[in-house]
Amino acid sequence: MKARKKFLYGVLFLIGLAVISGIMTFLLVNGKEGRKIEADKKQIFEEHKKDVQSIDLKREDKKNALDINKIFDDVKHIYIKNINNPTNMIEVTGEDRGFIVANFKGFKKEKSDINQFNEEVLDLESYDYEIDLIEKNIKLKLYGQNGYMLVDTNNEGSKIYKIQKSDMDNFIPILEKVYLQNLMDKLLYPIPENIYLYAEDEKAVRIINKRESKELISKFNILSIEEQQNFVGVPTLYPNYDITIKRGEDKYKFHLINNEIMLIDTPIVFLYCKYDGEIWDYISKKLPVQNNAKKDEIKYLLKADRVIVKDIEGVYDLESNSYYNIEIARCLNSSNREKLNNDKTIDEDLRLILKFIINEDIKEVLVYDNYFVYDNVKYFSKNIGEKIKSLLMVP
Repeated sequence: MKARKKFLYGVLFLIGLAVISGIMTFLLVNGKEGRKIEADKKQIFEEHKKDVQSIDLKREDKKNALDINKIFDDVKHIYIKNINNPTNMIEVTGEDRGFIVANFKGFKKEKSDINQFNEEVLDLESYDYEIDLIEKNIKLKLYGQNGYMLVDTNNEGSKIYKIQKSDMDNFIPILEKVYLQNLMDKLLYPIPENIYLYAEDEKAVRIINKRESKELISKFNILSIEEQQNFVGVPTLYPNYDITIKRGEDKYKFHLINNEIMLIDTPIVFLYCKYDGEIWDYISKKLPVQNNAKKDEIKYLLKADRVIVKDIEGVYDLESNSYYNIEIARCLNSSNREKLNNDKTIDEDLRLILKFIINEDIKEVLVYDNYFVYDNVKYFSKNIGEKIKSLLMVP
């Protein structure tokens, strides 16, 4: 009997252990499941939060994009200016205005970080074009090389936008075309009664009438604005053509450096630009010239292929076949000079010896402070030595 009781107690003890073990296992497993469920819930919540934030950001970006595209709304007057002519703004109206606005709205603009902008754009005045919305006191500066647009407002400060290269490469030429068309209209119209054509090297001039002036103006096709520094050391080709329009006391000069580059020098603007060679061809027909100078004439030096410069002080010794041969000869030819008697003594020190090579013929010029000697003839020309030395400073 006692043995049976012991057996029953043992069975009950084992059953109790099993029950306790089961309960503990259940609690342990259930706890892990609970924690996993909580973790899953938390992950789902975080992912949902990110999705909501992403949607909000997209909505904000879209709102910003819509705001920047509405910047021209209710603006009647749009002005644009070029970095090479920052003091002169051109007003854009009519179809040109619509063309600019439509293209502006057509390209993507992404808000950018001001710090990144400052790292890439070292000079805020290095923009290509500026669009001024005076009525809203807003300026848009476009930096083509870096692909940025700076929107400057007095009320909200500055905002930076990044523009895709393809869009910027398309928009800048549009602004330049509109700018140049409006600028040339401002300079050339109304059509004057007369336009003066000069061939400065030959001291030749032709005055064309209003009908011919209209024909000449129709051939003005400015292709692009160029930086002045690119043309330091570029000589003006013979015969040194100029187109001059007189308006009251003002002169509007269009200087043809060669058959591709023009310098526009007016009270309104001073800039270098590339142009269609039709203008050169037209003037060559209207004012044809040829250098028929004899060897003893100073103008003969304009034919020089190259020049050798010997500076007595040893500063400007050089040889040139692309710039100085033309410009030094032009300086001598255009100088105010007086021919002297051969018995005149020059009581100044010799400054320069110039040797011009023309078809292997060597013509020598001796230059003093206020005199020069060519082909055994003495000339007085005030400050001629300094004038030539100033030319030699051009790199």
